[in-house]
Amino acid sequence: YHVFVVVVGGSSDVMFDTSVTCANGVANNAVTSYQYVNSILTDSTSDILLFTNVGNHVWWAARVYPGAINNPGSTAAGVILNAPLGIKTLVEFSAIAVQGASSMGYIRVFSYDETDAVAADENSDIGSSASQTDSINKKLLTDTSSRIRYRCSTGTDGDLFFNTIGYEILR
Repeated sequence: YHVFVVVVGGSSDVMFDTSVTCANGVANNAVTSYQYVNSILTDSTSDILLFTNVGNHVWWAARVYPGAINNPGSTAAGVILNAPLGIKTLVEFSAIAVQGASSMGYIRVFSYDETDAVAADENSDIGSSASQTDSINKKLLTDTSSRIRYRCSTGTDGDLFFNTIGYEILR
């Protein structure tokens, strides 16, 4: 949900909206003015996930894990991280590669705003050591669907894990 300071009937209020442009508030509540403040994330039971907010930065109280990517292949693919939808954010995350016996090769993690390139020694974030576990912490610009991309040089033997640490709203 996106959080807005709004004006309804001449009075100030705060509201939550699923639209980053406050479209539901404008349509349903006669909102005449609004300002985006930040966003919140809920779990599968609609409980708000705990976070710390300082200025434009949000850190999750517990890292948010979207699931494992098994044997990811060698073409660029996207992964959705837990940051607000509808806007680009600077997301902070960890990427963990559990390399199998024949490994996934070099692994490059990058923004949708960057040009895709084959993962290689000179541009990768994680090396190609077989039967090892490697990780990085990184910040990248998301697209408006909260996605970043990854690409392995082989991607045939191993698992990738992404954990969202937090994000920064870009103003």
